[in-house]
This record gives sequence, C-alpha cells and structure tokens, in this order.
Amino acid sequence: MKSLAMGAFGVFLGTIGADPVTGVSRFTFNVHILRDGVGLIPVAMGLFGISEVLINIEAKFKQEVLKTNITGLLPTLQDWKDSKWAIIRGSFLGFFLGVLPGGGAYWLHSLLMH
Repeated sequence: MKSLAMGAFGVFLGTIGADPVTGVSRFTFNVHILRDGVGLIPVAMGLFGISEVLINIEAKFKQEVLKTNITGLLPTLQDWKDSKWAIIRGSFLGFFLGVLPGGGAYWLHSLLMH
C-alpha cells in the first residue's frame, strides 16, 4: 500500500503544471511558479532533507567522554636526520616550482618523466 501511495503521489507531482498538449494549467492553484511544474532538484532535496531530519530525530545515541594522552606527534631528532635530504630536495624544487606561475605541473611532469 505504501508503494502504491508513493507511486500515485509521484504521478500527481508529475501532473502539476501546464499540459504539454493543450496548455491548460493543472493543479497550479493560480500560483504562477507552478506553471512550469515541480522541479526535480527541489523535490529530491526536500525528500532527502526531510528523511535525514526524521532519522536524526529518531536516533538515540550515548555520549561518553574519552580522555587520552596524545604523544608522538612531533618528529624525533632521528626522524629529522633520516629525512634531511628529502627536505632539502623538496625545498629546492618547491621554491623553483612556486616561482613560476602556472608552470608547476609542467615542470614537475618533465622532471619526473625524463
């Protein structure tokens, strides 16, 4: 029954607007915006928006506070030593590619492919 009701409602929404053959207004109720019919995008946004609101209203969730100690975010001295050549190479390439407006992708591609 729900499927048939939604199908009938969809057909009703499809009939709103001017008849393509005769040009007679159907179900517009003298609202001139409805003469073009109901747009697909506003209907889809409303459909998904309303369903999302109803789902969020219905959902129950449990909140709990987690307290953790965050460690190890900064690199160690050994990490800096291991990556010094990559940092130098990246700084050198980044400087020269950044100086050229719009040329970064071309130069990077030519450097990597040759």
